[in-house]
Amino acid sequence: MTPVNRLIGFILITALSGTAALFVTKRKLLTVEDPREAGLQWLKNEYRLDDATFAKVRGLHESYFSKCENMCKQINAVDRPLLSRMRPASAPPTAEDSAWEKEQAVCTECERNAEEHLRHVAALMPAEQAQRFLDDILPAVRQQRKEHDRGLAPVTGN
Repeated sequence: MTPVNRLIGFILITALSGTAALFVTKRKLLTVEDPREAGLQWLKNEYRLDDATFAKVRGLHESYFSKCENMCKQINAVDRPLLSRMRPASAPPTAEDSAWEKEQAVCTECERNAEEHLRHVAALMPAEQAQRFLDDILPAVRQQRKEHDRGLAPVTGN
């Protein structure tokens, strides 16, 4: 085999290997795992749920997700005008105040539903795992609400 033929063979093998690697990489990057499924799998592994308990937890989550999506839509609908306000915190009451009150009511209901759902999930777990689950998750839910409220707080005029 001549050096030219070896070089051509090397180039072809390199090109084929590169194409295959690109294809596999693109395929892997385009495969997006459903975050809900990833969360459920994490829950099963982290709290060592058996298959029967996991099936019950999955059922609770699936029924909760539709309620959660509806509440997220309500929050987003109310948040839009609140996100763009630029008035000082001491300004007189406006229609935004009514939107703020509505948003707070929806958020409070959402947080209450989330905590209730999490307690139902915990009730399916062995006592030790249930308490650890609530200790791990409830503070995150409450922190999420604080961060949300901070993002919508009135802008102070200075």
